[in-house]
Amino acid sequence: MADYEWTVVGGSGKTKKTPSAKKTVSDAVDLKLKGSVCPSVQPGVLPPGWGAESTSASVGGVLTARAMEGVSSTSSSAGGRRRKNAPKTVEERVGVLVGRVRECMLEVERSSVFQAVKEAMRKVGGEPHTQQEPGMILERVSNGSTSCPWLWEEVEEVVCYGLGSMEDSRVSRYQLAFGLLLVSILPGNAPLLTFDPAFGEVDALLLAHLNVGLIKENEGCARRAVLKTLFYLPHLEGQLCNNLLLANTEAGLLSNVAIIGNKLSTYKERWSLPSKAVDPKCPRHMLELIEAGHVLEVGVPDGGFHELSAFNDMAMHVFSA
Repeated sequence: MADYEWTVVGGSGKTKKTPSAKKTVSDAVDLKLKGSVCPSVQPGVLPPGWGAESTSASVGGVLTARAMEGVSSTSSSAGGRRRKNAPKTVEERVGVLVGRVRECMLEVERSSVFQAVKEAMRKVGGEPHTQQEPGMILERVSNGSTSCPWLWEEVEEVVCYGLGSMEDSRVSRYQLAFGLLLVSILPGNAPLLTFDPAFGEVDALLLAHLNVGLIKENEGCARRAVLKTLFYLPHLEGQLCNNLLLANTEAGLLSNVAIIGNKLSTYKERWSLPSKAVDPKCPRHMLELIEAGHVLEVGVPDGGFHELSAFNDMAMHVFSA
């Protein structure tokens, strides 16, 4: 499977990114984002659903709980039979999802993968809560000598791309739970913001209920980190991750970026053949950063988490200028 497709395990994983046929949300924006889209980035070939056709005219918008007021609380039947006692209204469906996400949070918080990510955070920049001196980076993707300390107390935003639909996917619910827990262990009050073209009305209302900001514009992941930002990118397509890195390199903001997501060293292995260099989906800038020694990576083993495609191949990354 290509790296720009979702992994599906036993029918419970994420589906391929396709423009959603669900009812979408287009309410007014009531919170100004501190990050911004880098206009000079040319994203080239994007995965289905991430192109300009799904981009809002509002720049840097985010939907929050207050912006969700007035959204229709009922939805028409999609046809076919419903399961007995299945939730029928939007409120009922959101209520069920809230309970499921909270159950996922309890599972993830007790898991070895969450302990592993806290250890990776400590190695990059000290304990998130106590803020010790920067620790030793264990793994470097490529040779280089530049140190890259990271101070968790300086993080002002947490941005997540690529969750998929929480209503449709159990994997997506575990990953949202992981993102909520990440925010909870950071010092300060960094908000969690997210975008995915697969989000439907119920997903948006769920996020509002959980106080997660819904980014209104499809940025193509070319978001400039004008403040220290932790990006959580669960199984994000290579070219989208490339857009993020290119936007911040061009703006001189790469030192403001930390990424928890698929190992960049894995992308390097996938694109190492010379024949792949001409592929329009090749994450060229990412590979250049790796070769130049600007990427520092600490692996986050999933500890055999029972939902196989939720947290596999994950690592913490920080970058030197």
